[in-house]
Amino acid sequence: MRLLQTAPGCKVLVYTMHEEPWIKARINSLDVDGAVSKSEPLTQLRRAVLAIMDGEKYFSEVFARRSEWNTDCETGKDMSEREREVLRLICSGCTSEEIARGMHLSVNTVLTYRKRLLDKFDATNTAQLTFLAKGFIN
Repeated sequence: MRLLQTAPGCKVLVYTMHEEPWIKARINSLDVDGAVSKSEPLTQLRRAVLAIMDGEKYFSEVFARRSEWNTDCETGKDMSEREREVLRLICSGCTSEEIARGMHLSVNTVLTYRKRLLDKFDATNTAQLTFLAKGFIN
């Protein structure tokens, strides 16, 4: 995170409306001092600021359930070579039709691969799949 590179001693509290698992995982990977959801009462934000000022870390209940963060994904081990290739093409921005043409498959077959990949990564859309797949494609 650029802020910590510029000011290494600063404390960082994330105050966000996003509670999706991939956002929680990203927040965890940034090694911030705390996180509070905007859907929680402002008293949570106050508690977080005070705790961080006292040198503690503070994660509100929404962000404290780390088991839901999906950071230990081992999906890459479960992917076939064909799925890995489809994933690489999805991540590069190709449509299902373009993937089908390029791989000499039917669009329905590509859609099946896409559905399997969404399921394996527990993603709800292509943007989330692309974010979660980082590191699983070469």
